[in-house]
Amino acid sequence: MKAAVLFRSRLFWFLLAAAIVATRHPGDLVVPQLLEEDGLILFQQALVWGGWRTVLWPYNGYLNLLPRLFAALLRPIPMEWAPLAYTLLALVVIAATAARVGTARIPRLAAAAGALALIAVPGNSAGCINLNLLHFTLAALIAVNLLEPAPESNCETARRGIEVFVAALSGPEGIVC
Repeated sequence: MKAAVLFRSRLFWFLLAAAIVATRHPGDLVVPQLLEEDGLILFQQALVWGGWRTVLWPYNGYLNLLPRLFAALLRPIPMEWAPLAYTLLALVVIAATAARVGTARIPRLAAAAGALALIAVPGNSAGCINLNLLHFTLAALIAVNLLEPAPESNCETARRGIEVFVAALSGPEGIVC
């Protein structure tokens, strides 16, 4: 009985996901970098234009909401700390997404398989710990919202709407998948 309760705990899935992803990609935490042109461009635009002006600015034809939002929030910190902060935020997003999937109101085995696929399958969307590579990780939020039964409260409806909104505006792959 206690194992079943633990298995449905978001904290359990969050900590498990963070530990697995961190051990799969220790170099990303030891030597963090702003990877890909997206990270460099989004962070540079937040620095030059002002953070909040860039949050809803399209790049390559789509809104990259979550990375742009974090770039805006990280703008005041010293530049030498930005890559580590960006990497830690990406780790939190991956772990939180896995926790959400692992505790979804779908059959337990399917929820566990989905969460583990996000964090442990080689070659999945979490190829490294970087906010600009979270398109498919965030797409899992759209999928799990489609698979779950109807929301049971207004609060759950609002939370699920925010999840889909953030996932859809953080990368076009989430909508296509």
